[in-house]
Amino acid sequence: MNEYFSKFLDTSDFPARWNCGNWSAFLGWLHVLSDLAIFAAYFAIPAALVYFARKRDDFPFTKLFWLFAGFILACGSVHLVEAIIFWHPIYRVSGLMKFVTAVVSWATVITLLRYVPRILHLPSLASSHEQLKVEMAQRQQTEARLMQSEAAALAANQSKSEFLANMSHEIRTPMAAVMGYADVLLGHLKDPDNRHCVLVMKRNGEHLLELINDILDLSRIEAGKMDVEFEKCSLPQLVAVIQSLMNVRADEKSLPLKVEFDGKVPRVISTDATRLRQVLINLLGNAIKFTDKGEVRLTVRCIGEATKKFIEFVVSDTGIGMNGEQMERLFTPFSQGDSSVTRQYGGSGLGLAISQRLVRMLHGEMNLHSSLGKGSTFVVRIPMTLTDDVEWLVPDLTVEKARYDLQDSEFRKLACRVLVVDDRRDVRHISQHFLEKAGADVITAENGQQGIDAVIAARDKGQPLDLIVMDMQMPVMDGLYATAQLRSAGIELPIIALTADAMKGDRDKCLNGGCDDYLSKPIDHRKLVMMAANYTQNISIEELRARRRDRALAIRASLEQ
Repeated sequence: MNEYFSKFLDTSDFPARWNCGNWSAFLGWLHVLSDLAIFAAYFAIPAALVYFARKRDDFPFTKLFWLFAGFILACGSVHLVEAIIFWHPIYRVSGLMKFVTAVVSWATVITLLRYVPRILHLPSLASSHEQLKVEMAQRQQTEARLMQSEAAALAANQSKSEFLANMSHEIRTPMAAVMGYADVLLGHLKDPDNRHCVLVMKRNGEHLLELINDILDLSRIEAGKMDVEFEKCSLPQLVAVIQSLMNVRADEKSLPLKVEFDGKVPRVISTDATRLRQVLINLLGNAIKFTDKGEVRLTVRCIGEATKKFIEFVVSDTGIGMNGEQMERLFTPFSQGDSSVTRQYGGSGLGLAISQRLVRMLHGEMNLHSSLGKGSTFVVRIPMTLTDDVEWLVPDLTVEKARYDLQDSEFRKLACRVLVVDDRRDVRHISQHFLEKAGADVITAENGQQGIDAVIAARDKGQPLDLIVMDMQMPVMDGLYATAQLRSAGIELPIIALTADAMKGDRDKCLNGGCDDYLSKPIDHRKLVMMAANYTQNISIEELRARRRDRALAIRASLEQ
């Protein structure tokens, strides 16, 4: 084998091409450089073809690309050998390369002939262009239909929001009178049977209001219109208030409700206290509802490492519990464990779905552990921001409840002049009743224009008002326009907005319109009195000016963005 290979490369019987004839230097180098240039080009073209064939696996004739690459590379190799022969006479190698090139060339020709029928059936550029135009027209039609569908969906969603807003207003406004007069009756009645009847009415009214709130909350969350506001709040006081509220429900079933702190917790945390309270009340309410014997327990603890801590709320019960299938659909809106639970215990099936989403909005997480017939445990964890001045303590809930009740009793002592503006006589009467009961001097008006006239008349008489409680939706002149008129006239009195519309970003709309605070209907009269006391006793006009100025700057910044 080595003998044949050596003979194949033997050049002793051939002279180099420089020695064949009378080559001039120019002509010789012209041949050499031309052959080398052709080889370089023939080497580059196959590289491009191979690159294309590897990148475009979807192209139907990749084999042709590989054959053409081999054919061109073989041709280029012949030119390379021709350039070498000028110095080294490898004529046998040259002959072999030409034979290889011939074989590859004919293989390419034969393969090309086999592909010709398929290639001829390929669409022309003109037909491809027409097909592309058709496809583009179809795509544009599809996009137009999608845009129409999206517009229809947005319109339907807007209609749903408008309907829910109107439903909220139409239901909440009479509910304000129902709940308010129930409180008035309770203040007058002494007979236990009569008080029991009123309490039943009030309890069912509160239940109806909870259902309305659940539907509206879910709609606002899904529409992205519910925001959380992180503010500092007292954790022990938050838990004490929840315990006080839920003790009433637990006592109705003669069920022990145990609330405890497991170790030290921070006195102050940063969260949305309203939403966190809503979550915990919902979990405790469900635990009490689905537990007939045993106990319901709320445990609060601080967990985590030194640099990252969480406040953990554990709500456990010894109630009916759930199996795996029931737990999977538990957080789906309008769903409970099963239909028998719905019939036996009632409820809309919205509370847990809303609670889970609220916990996520608070940057926390909610977990569930349950065993059928043994009870359930819900765990809510929310992150806490650590500062150097964190005060750690093991709270005494009795002390915290007493402190809260003391603040409440202090707030219930009013000494101020208040204007209540509302087109509904029942709402005006109830609000006036509770404000006057707390010690306030109250005048009323039926619409925004009457409200403005009352403010100016009181000022001209030398008996200026201290606070305005203004309904937002009224005939003749609504509350927003009346507030704007008062602010334009230089009236800086604190204004508390009242509205039954809970679906349109009401709080921001009212505050951005010049109001200082916000109450939704039905009015929580305890909250109304506390808010009135706060704005007439604790907050100065200078502080109100600063808040309004900061709010105006924030609105301007958001508009510029």
